[in-house]
Amino acid sequence: MICTSLDKDTQLQVKYGEEVKGTIGTLQNLGATVLHDVDATRLTDYAFMQNLSSTRKSATLTTFSRIVFNFPDVGNFEGERVDPALNRTLLQGFLVAAAAALQGDRSEIHVALRQAEAKDLRGPRIRKVCKEAGLACVSVELF
Repeated sequence: MICTSLDKDTQLQVKYGEEVKGTIGTLQNLGATVLHDVDATRLTDYAFMQNLSSTRKSATLTTFSRIVFNFPDVGNFEGERVDPALNRTLLQGFLVAAAAALQGDRSEIHVALRQAEAKDLRGPRIRKVCKEAGLACVSVELF
């Protein structure tokens, strides 16, 4: 399992306090690789996504059977209201990048949205975003 965040490690500590160290430690103790400063719309650009072949002359893309993006959000700067279109753009960029890293037809991408984003992306709109990224939206579930 590879866990990533857009924030640098130090930024996470400022945002979430000392508690984040325990969460990261737990993930690492469970065998996860934890990486920071990763832009989810550019996944294929990172070294951790490259598998060197045995000849070490070429690389293939690391692929996954399941990719999860929990609560994608462009952020709220100084209390300003975020334009929902920015979050749609983020989500679409992630879906395009993640689609390139899927292992095959039975692979899945799961996205958990905050209530505000879920309202903006309900039904036909989320299906359209998926389709534009070359993916099929199999289901939308509330939790």
